[in-house]
Amino acid sequence: MIGYAGEKGTKSRARARREHLEEVFSAQILASVFLEGGTFPVPEDLKTICRVRLGEGGVLRGLWILGEKLQCGLSVQIRTIPLRQEDVEICEYLGEDLYRIDAGGGWLIAVRHAEEALRILQRKGIPAAVIGTTTSGTARTLWMGDVPRYLEGP
Repeated sequence: MIGYAGEKGTKSRARARREHLEEVFSAQILASVFLEGGTFPVPEDLKTICRVRLGEGGVLRGLWILGEKLQCGLSVQIRTIPLRQEDVEICEYLGEDLYRIDAGGGWLIAVRHAEEALRILQRKGIPAAVIGTTTSGTARTLWMGDVPRYLEGP
């Protein structure tokens, strides 16, 4: 995964409720939420099998689309999905699911050599993480440690 779960959605929700959030969160946390950026490219030299631009519906919708495009199952460790702490706190406060809100600017990519792709992205200063693998069949499994949860279609 390239980018952060729910970053764009958190920013838009925080902007809409800024005055209220200023009463609850520190200026430092809010300033980091409103920083410009958050759009990450897929480098031209990165050999991808498939790419899914993240947007509305967040990372979970993106995972479903990736599985559909590749016609395979997925096994994803949810704790490896890149997050920003400020987004976690604001979404938790607002009752939003960070994994289901707009993650615009990020990507899910499928590559043959994940560690090599990760090194390329890190050298370019692009936030990324290996979050899972493809599997045979069609089950799209999100793992919370040893506990499986099955992804449902959007």
